[in-house]
Amino acid sequence: MDPKRRYVPLKDGDGIYKELGSEFIARLYRVDNVEECKQKEESFRKENPKADHYPYALFIADYSKSSDDGEPGGTAGKAIASLLSGKGIDRVFLIVARYFGGTKLGVPGLRRAFLSAAEKAIADAKFGEETIVLDYPLSVSYSEYELLASLARRGEFEMLDIDFSINVNLTLRSSGTIDGLFEKKGIRIELPTPKRNNIYKEVNNL
Repeated sequence: MDPKRRYVPLKDGDGIYKELGSEFIARLYRVDNVEECKQKEESFRKENPKADHYPYALFIADYSKSSDDGEPGGTAGKAIASLLSGKGIDRVFLIVARYFGGTKLGVPGLRRAFLSAAEKAIADAKFGEETIVLDYPLSVSYSEYELLASLARRGEFEMLDIDFSINVNLTLRSSGTIDGLFEKKGIRIELPTPKRNNIYKEVNNL
């Protein structure tokens, strides 16, 4: 997947990795704010009360944070954060519970184990590619509708929620403003202030 794109979880994911008696249980959550992350962390810790460490990483728009939670620096939280960032995943909180099995894995082994558990959680989740669109609700005459339909067929915008009654009620959806387009085409339809929406196209895997 293109790491320059943004992918948002549509379904949470779980992953388990075992090595030399140690067990790494990962959970990927969709989150929209930091408070949700705190709630998810508390819930996850209650599900895994006897784990030795709970490193995590989160990304919410321009805000990011990670914690190694006592593990050697760079082996856990930061490694997971780098993985998420590289895949372009946003609005995400990924936490791993580590149960120590008695045999030390060393720094490279720990990093590999945490990343393996995180990868499994990512593979188990579902993601959508996020696109921001502008929706313009309109009520137009039938002749105006034909003009709009002609532009829509040429890919200038989409027409949604079409309702034929005395007038034609519909929504124009575009990836950018269409005010200049109407002016250029000589179409005298007054556009309302658009509503900004986020839509998600499901992707198979990351």
